[in-house]
Order: sequence, then structure tokens, then C-alpha cells
Amino acid sequence: MNNRIYIGLLLLIPLIAGCAVSNQNVPTPAAVYYPTLPQGVTTIAAAEKELALLLREVYAITYDATPQFPHYKVLKDFVEHSKPDLGMATKLYYFEGDRIMMILVNGISVSGTKLSLPIFSIFFEEMVGFPIKLNETQIELPNRVTITFPRNETGKAQKAADLLFFIQQNIAIHNQEKLAEFEKKAIEYRALRVKPPIPEEQRRYIVQANALNERKDYAGAIDMYIKAVEVDPVSYPAAYFNLALLSAQTHRFKLAIAYMKQYLLLEPEAQDARSGQDKIYEWELMIKK
Repeated sequence: MNNRIYIGLLLLIPLIAGCAVSNQNVPTPAAVYYPTLPQGVTTIAAAEKELALLLREVYAITYDATPQFPHYKVLKDFVEHSKPDLGMATKLYYFEGDRIMMILVNGISVSGTKLSLPIFSIFFEEMVGFPIKLNETQIELPNRVTITFPRNETGKAQKAADLLFFIQQNIAIHNQEKLAEFEKKAIEYRALRVKPPIPEEQRRYIVQANALNERKDYAGAIDMYIKAVEVDPVSYPAAYFNLALLSAQTHRFKLAIAYMKQYLLLEPEAQDARSGQDKIYEWELMIKK
């Protein structure tokens, strides 16, 4: 990646070779903390609520900007073209080895079933099987992403790690329950002789998703398609097919499989159903790599 990074309104702070980051809030290596299940938390919704409050305290996010990670394309575009509308980040550090750190103003947010990081989201489903751990106040997440709390907030960092661990341990059951609900809706949809029309709000999101996809803004297209199916989960089955392909494009193969399965539940006799199932087999192999 080009070391000359132009950030528009953001403040760029380059590192001097051989020197560490000067800000005192960045932790030094310490003993690893492995999270435990938090007391008093019994549902994912409750865990998400507590987590949302804690993540406002997140001080920095570090990304690996090498091509094998799903955030690479978005991060590369951000660095090359600058996106000053990114309100949360105020400084950008460029590390050797393509490690990039963003310093935040208002932390990060929890949105539905994902952590909404600047330029990139991590879906909770991606955490299944991932060993969440904490180095002092730095939580390691999938896709070589870390979030860092201020050095004096070890307690909050550990609590956040515990809540993420709770979500990780329960997300499979949560997803099974959601899938069971979706299967019922899919049966009802398949039984309809006249399929429901696409609501205007949903159409707007679909058009915007297609436009973003044409611009190769795959992360943006995914967000728009998700908004589209939130309006009505069954009126536009192709959204799930497109979500599957876009998720695979960004190396999120677990999500790609889940979306393709939803599409096949709605349209088992579609002309592309066979190719959709074959894609699932292909993505299952990619997960194992």
C-alpha cells in the first residue's frame, strides 16, 4: 500500500521507524485475559445492550490492511481517496506491515447483529469458533481487527470481552431460532399464488444496493441489501442471493452460506437454485482453509 496517505480532514500522524506510538493510551504487551461468561446476562439482547454502552469508550481500532481480509477493499479505497465524512475517526496511524490504527472520538456502535466499526462491520456470526482474547485493554476480533480501550479502563475492556464471549457462545442458538422463524415465513411465501409486491422503501434500498455494487462498494451494497430485507424479509428473494455473492466477495463465507440457504428456502425451484447450492459447497471448502 502506498505510504503516502491523504486523509482530508483527518489528521495523519506517521510513525518514525523504530519508534513506538507516542500516545500513552495505547497499551504495551501484557498477560492475555481470556473472557468468561458474565454474571446476570441471560440473553443476546441484554448482552448487546450492555456492550453498546461499553463500546462508546473504545479508544482505537487497528486493521490489517492486507488483501486476504474482507475489509481490505474498503480500507484501501478510504486510504487512497480519503473519506472526510467518516465522523468517528480523527487520526490515522500507518504501521509497517500494513497495520492501520484509527483513533476514535465516540467509540463504536452495536447495530443489530454486528459491530459497526468505521469503514467495516464485524458480524457476530463471524465470531463463532474464534478465540476472543484480551491483551491488557486490547480485544482481538476476527479478520485481524483489534479494538482498544484507554489504558485506565481495564475493567471495561474485560467486561466488553466477556459480553462478546457470551454473544459468541449463544449466537448459534440465536441464529437457529431466527432461521426457524424464517422457514415458517418461507413456507407461507412459497404457498402464495400471487407473490407480494416490493414495498417502495425496499425498492429504494435495492436500487441503492445495485448502484453501490456497480461501483464495487461491496460493503455498502451489503448494508443496503440488509436494510432491504429488514423492510420485508420475503418480498424480494434475490436480495439473499445477492447478499450471498457479496459476502463471498468480501471473504465472509459463513455469512454467504447462510444467505444462500435463505434464498433457496424462498426459491427452491429457481433456475439458479442448482448453482446456488453448488456455491454453498464451494464456500464450505473456503471456510476450512
